Amino acid sequence: MKIDQLSIYSLLLLLGGCAVAVEKMPPPDLAEIGVATVAGLFDEPITLSNGRWENNERASAGIASDFLLSGDLNGDGIDETVALMWTSNGGSGTRNFVTVFGRDDGEVTNIATASIGDRVQVRRVQIIAETIVLDVVQHGPEDAMCCPGETATRKWSLQGDQLIEGEQQVNGRLSLADLENIEWRLLESAADNVTLSFSGDNVSGQGPCNRYFGTVTAGDAVSELTIGPLASTQMMCPGEAMQQEKDYLDALSSVIRFSFNTTRLTLTAQQGDKFKHLIFAAVE
Repeated sequence: MKIDQLSIYSLLLLLGGCAVAVEKMPPPDLAEIGVATVAGLFDEPITLSNGRWENNERASAGIASDFLLSGDLNGDGIDETVALMWTSNGGSGTRNFVTVFGRDDGEVTNIATASIGDRVQVRRVQIIAETIVLDVVQHGPEDAMCCPGETATRKWSLQGDQLIEGEQQVNGRLSLADLENIEWRLLESAADNVTLSFSGDNVSGQGPCNRYFGTVTAGDAVSELTIGPLASTQMMCPGEAMQQEKDYLDALSSVIRFSFNTTRLTLTAQQGDKFKHLIFAAVE
């Protein structure tokens, strides 16, 4: 019997009258993709090391390490892995890509790569009916390259070794409404329970110690916003938690804009001449 890749079901091999189950291998994980060879990012394929690649001409590339999704994209019963990648040539632009990885005789291989665009922000990624579906923030007809403001849904289907993009669905302009109906959890924080929610002109959430609430106002330019004034409950916690809460609320009150990076919400705060980034993940 010929084994084509690794079947979704267990193949039974009769060896000496004994049935031996051969389990399918899982789709490639982040560590395996981090050392894979990838085509379609530059003119020639590149080989990653610890999820990154660079050369002496300022060109670089990497995997979005905070995102990975798997599912069957071609109906063969075997899950592929979808990863988001980026490239830079040393300038201000960063091109983003959607890539698909699978296995060939057990070895990880890059099946297909497609460009999402320069400085396009990815809000959400799903696999629906064997189709990769991305909700993005991209450049509208009058947007400067620095500041995309058009929300859209884009879809790719895997056909052989190519990702074919279907018709785009433009959804409108980016606004604070795109942050609503989601509970956001703060990442890269000493406190693991910090959350943020948007509802109309209001914000609320759980700080390192207390619940907090306040207002949010959209700015004149797309993705600009102002948060505050903020108030909170008055429960006392250990000193470390109280300091963490003060630092967090001070930063939240200094936020000037928001953006998305590989499904994460980034709030950029300006405190004097320094900038701080508060990064949140949607709570599933």
